[in-house]
Amino acid sequence: MKPFVTLLALAFSLTLWGCASASGAYDAAVEAETAGNPEAAFGHYVTALKRDPDIANARGRVAILGRNLATHKLAEADGARPVRAADLYLEVERLVSRASEVGVRLDLLAGYPADRDAAFARAISALLTSSASARDAGDFSASLARLREADAYRPGTEDRLALDREARQTYTLWAEDDLASGRFRRAFDSAQSAIGLSDPRSQEALRLIDLQTAILDAGSVRVAFFPLTREGRPSGEGRRGGDDGQRGEVGALRVPYTFVDDLDDVLNDDFWTQPPPFVLSADPADVRRLIRRERDADDLMDRRALLAGLASDLDAHFGAAFSISGWTETEEETSRETRRADRQRGGRGSYDRVRLRLERGATVEYVVVDARTRAVVCDGEVRESERETITVHQADDWRQLDLSRSDRHLFTQNHRDDEQATVRAELRAELAGAVAERAYRCVGQRVP
Repeated sequence: MKPFVTLLALAFSLTLWGCASASGAYDAAVEAETAGNPEAAFGHYVTALKRDPDIANARGRVAILGRNLATHKLAEADGARPVRAADLYLEVERLVSRASEVGVRLDLLAGYPADRDAAFARAISALLTSSASARDAGDFSASLARLREADAYRPGTEDRLALDREARQTYTLWAEDDLASGRFRRAFDSAQSAIGLSDPRSQEALRLIDLQTAILDAGSVRVAFFPLTREGRPSGEGRRGGDDGQRGEVGALRVPYTFVDDLDDVLNDDFWTQPPPFVLSADPADVRRLIRRERDADDLMDRRALLAGLASDLDAHFGAAFSISGWTETEEETSRETRRADRQRGGRGSYDRVRLRLERGATVEYVVVDARTRAVVCDGEVRESERETITVHQADDWRQLDLSRSDRHLFTQNHRDDEQATVRAELRAELAGAVAERAYRCVGQRVP
């Protein structure tokens, strides 16, 4: 019985709290009404009814105060300025809505909807005029703020077209002003906003696209992205030399040369050829032709004056060099299960089903230099890793076991190689995206 008694006591306590809370709100309403604050009193009466719908006298006071407040607000709206008048009509609607939440209906005059809509139309017209004045004075932000205010007054189709037309003109003038002042990013965004408010088939939309193109032409920076290299090559080794798993002098795993090659290809094919707005990439073919003629091009990370000079030869504003400086490989057994199986020539054998967690990680260092000043614009490193849990089978005599083709495949080196290739491919994709994002952010910040 104890749980039932506890729940009953809790319900009783909540009921007492609700009544006391409703009584407190009612007392606050009476106090506010006595002090001559009908709006606060109205709100407290509504709160009291929400907490206790049967509380005495509150429903009648909500009806009387609500009607009086609405009458006073509508009378004030008759002599108010357009925007203030429209706000008063919104306040009346909020009164009606709050009263309806507690089941009280506030009846308004029959002509109220037409008067409200006329007040909203006058407010929108006033805001359009104010917006145009701010725009003509060069205060484009204030001009757009006036137009956003008008959304509160439920613009109809014609009003919506007028507001969009005014916004389009303001965004266009703002874009042109920012272009002339060298604020290219904001100019581009303003032109984009103007395009979004245009009929895509119109001549105006085509002119805005031309404006955006002019903004990009004026503000874009050109970057030469040089090939990825591998740090710590033995003397005489080319950029792509070295076998998978080879260890350096200190015993650390060195980066597999195929990974360097593949990562460089992903960067060139998927990222350097698709730069974000305001960044232009030097043609990768031109970069490679130039590199082939340069004997020490593998050392660009450390020879920053050379990096700047090569970027200048390609008519680029910036040169970016990259090097893989770290590589990690881990393999951890997470579970092992011995299974029995028939032998092909009779009898029983066994094999182990093993779960392995593979992890591959790499670090890419980067540096970006100004081709004109040879100064380092930014540098740093990007680290990424990928994990994958795989299943392998192990047995010395697995070829003698009677197993399905799929189970037999899990014993083979090809299976392990395929799984490792999948982890490397995922790492390559993540690392390429992170490196490109860091490089583009670096040079993009140089565009005002």
